Amino acid sequence: MINVKDKFKCVGCNACAQSCPLDCIILQADEEGFCYPNVDIEKCINCGNCEDVCPCIDKLNTSANGEMEVWCVKHLSDDIRFESSSGGAFSALAEYTIHQNGVVIGVAMSDDCKSAKHIAVHTTEDIKKLRGSKYLQSDIGKTYILTKDFLEQGKMVLFSGTPCQIKGLKKYLNNEYDKLVCVELICHGVSSQKLWEKYVRYLEEQLHADIDSVNFRSKKYGWKNFGTKYLIKRKRQYFKFNFEDPYFRMFNSDYSLRPSCYKCNAKNGRSGADITIGDFWKIETVYPEYNDNKGISMVLLNSNKGRNLFDKVKSSFFYTNEKLNYELAKNCNPALYKSLPYNSLRNNFYLDMNKLSFEALSEKYTPKTVKIILRALLLKMGLWKYIEKIRGGGANG
Repeated sequence: MINVKDKFKCVGCNACAQSCPLDCIILQADEEGFCYPNVDIEKCINCGNCEDVCPCIDKLNTSANGEMEVWCVKHLSDDIRFESSSGGAFSALAEYTIHQNGVVIGVAMSDDCKSAKHIAVHTTEDIKKLRGSKYLQSDIGKTYILTKDFLEQGKMVLFSGTPCQIKGLKKYLNNEYDKLVCVELICHGVSSQKLWEKYVRYLEEQLHADIDSVNFRSKKYGWKNFGTKYLIKRKRQYFKFNFEDPYFRMFNSDYSLRPSCYKCNAKNGRSGADITIGDFWKIETVYPEYNDNKGISMVLLNSNKGRNLFDKVKSSFFYTNEKLNYELAKNCNPALYKSLPYNSLRNNFYLDMNKLSFEALSEKYTPKTVKIILRALLLKMGLWKYIEKIRGGGANG
């Protein structure tokens, strides 16, 4: 039976629970808010399914894929690009799948905006629920089971998630399906839903209203100076740049990541995904003419299925006339292949998360400085671009 002794070796993909024939495994959140399997020993028959599907107990090939095709793309629709985290690559893949009477499975925020979960969508209108990054770990739920059911019905399925979630799905299925296309996101890591919920409750107290929706990658001030935009009652907006939003700063400083994110064994093409997508940072060093600050996608094609699907949707994009090399992709987005170093303050951070108010936690770990206040002010006034010109630009403004 599955027995997690080392939390660095569990990604929380829920494959073990979904494979259990007696439903005797549930995922329970620990004090940090990350979920780990808990086995009902009295019900367990020691069938071994849970260990067979675990992406961390790796009995399958963990080597990287062979030569990957790398493309630089941006969606023809500026509206779709504006709503997307980067260049809108996912939307084109999802729309094609729906038009084939297929199903798209990806991450959506809950109605109360306090958690993220994997869901299945069947219409192009619902693709917007899955569009954009979510900077917390999603609840996979039963979507591996659901994916298999759809595939057995002969439907095309586009499944998107983090590399470890894709690896979990592939091990759960233990079979190649012609109509399954897996899309992994270039992943920095995942944060705790408990921390996110604490932040949302703090914001709602400050704003005296419930949050109706959240966009973690709003391009209100451009792709390279993105921020988090919250909609609250009466359609009022609340916006924080990524460098000033305390939750995002905790995430970006690597305080809040899941333990396994510091030793990810699914990056660098090892998940089995057909396509990898993410931000094409440093695009100005490769294709300056593409650098319009509206978002550019890096697309890596890792399999024949991935290449075939890209060929079918590339009419939806502006894209480079030549394939790029993998080394260049790694340089432009290191999260593609490299885990983040463990932050020595992480354990203290989570101890404090459970003891302190969010305001006190923020003051201790992400204090607001004059530099941050000034940068936000200059961006809102439209003057930061002159500072960027003096500095020579930069991937993140």
